[in-house]
Amino acid sequence: AVVIAGNSMDSLVGKAGKKIGLVLTAAVYLLLGPLFALPRTGAVSFEIGVVPFLEEDSSQFVPMLVYTAVFFALTYFFSLKPSKVIDIVGKFMTPLLLLCLVYGALCFVGAQTSGMTAFSNGGVILNYAVYALFGRWGNLILGVAVVLACLTTSIGLTTAFGDYFAKVLPNWSYRK
Repeated sequence: AVVIAGNSMDSLVGKAGKKIGLVLTAAVYLLLGPLFALPRTGAVSFEIGVVPFLEEDSSQFVPMLVYTAVFFALTYFFSLKPSKVIDIVGKFMTPLLLLCLVYGALCFVGAQTSGMTAFSNGGVILNYAVYALFGRWGNLILGVAVVLACLTTSIGLTTAFGDYFAKVLPNWSYRK
């Protein structure tokens, strides 16, 4: 829809009027940023990348607090210079995601687990299936891949959010 309307989100929603367009675009960026998608990147990566390595009876509160702080500190650090984000993702994170052809392995795991009983969420079934098929090393590789994928998504969302609001609110710099 954005491509048909013009070349930006403003082109799409601006047809409704400047004020409505600004509010609608801000709402979309807030939902895709700090209100929904960003917290979800931290939660998903914790569920798949950390939980399988915790003791079953232990509380997850402190590990989740520490993990979330580190995850979003890294997001903040890498988002400070948006021009460097593409270099970082392209040179380091994307090749790491290709290690043990992770996405191909995820397809294989999905095909092998289609008949399994219900689990509480997708992360639990994925960790269980990977452990059953590949053992503890499979969980480690899966965890690293998901953490990196979620981190790149988090960085991308943060830079898009910061860039948009720096343009809309010129008194605020991108870094603020």
